[in-house]
Amino acid sequence: MGLLQNNRNKRILQNELLPCPDIFRFFLSKVHFATIPINLKGTHMFRKKKTLPDIKKTLINELQSTLQDNLVSILIYGKDLNHQYLSQRSKHKFLIILNNLTKIDLDILANLQKSWIKKYNLYPLILTKSDIYTSSDIFPIEFLDIKDSYELVWGEDIFKDLKIPIDNLRTQCEFNLKGKIIVLRQAYLATPNKQLSLIKESYPAFLLVFRNILRLLNILDHHTAEDSILEKIGQKIPMDISVFKEIEAIIEKNTLPNKYEKDILFNSYLQQLNALSEYIDKLEITKS
Repeated sequence: MGLLQNNRNKRILQNELLPCPDIFRFFLSKVHFATIPINLKGTHMFRKKKTLPDIKKTLINELQSTLQDNLVSILIYGKDLNHQYLSQRSKHKFLIILNNLTKIDLDILANLQKSWIKKYNLYPLILTKSDIYTSSDIFPIEFLDIKDSYELVWGEDIFKDLKIPIDNLRTQCEFNLKGKIIVLRQAYLATPNKQLSLIKESYPAFLLVFRNILRLLNILDHHTAEDSILEKIGQKIPMDISVFKEIEAIIEKNTLPNKYEKDILFNSYLQQLNALSEYIDKLEITKS
């Protein structure tokens, strides 16, 4: 029963129907666009470590042989580009770009993905060139996140010179932040005894919003260290970041607060997220 409840808890929080990469969650979600790192726990792949060069070679060979001229690019993006092994805590994400995406192409990719899931627990994001060129204005957070940290595995380097307008960045930050707060509250109503799990599952998605709020304030670039985001947020925005530091310490050390501490932590978490939401709502961006 506990396992079923945990799975239900995650599904409510992520608001997802299927395990899928970041951008597709938008189309499966009514209120948010989640970014959830790949979870490799429990898969058989750890009996023998899979290196990134092995995985890259597999994808290149299989995609070239099946998609041929329709294949445009293969990319890896995320925080762990320098790590050569997939691990339980990996944040490697793969992006496959095609010229066209018909049902025939979807069927080809579906067959390939069965093998990728079994071997690597891998769910690549699939986009067309048109998706990228015509959607960067409505998904500035996601495309800027890719552009900040990616490696071209094969093909055309589309993101190198891609211009991503940030006119809608404030609106998307507010949409994501408020949407995720709503989902967090609804998840709590369904599973009030899972406060710590709700915090751990939701925090990475909020952290991505934090990064892009810094971008709005012109104090973020691709050199900004991940562990400096909270400090910069605290310097610029009237909110108490200590609760987020405490959450990061709990996640890093895998500690287990008692019931009283969890209540305080969850309450502070919601309060500071709401404070940030109010700040973003009133934020006026001056176009340079």
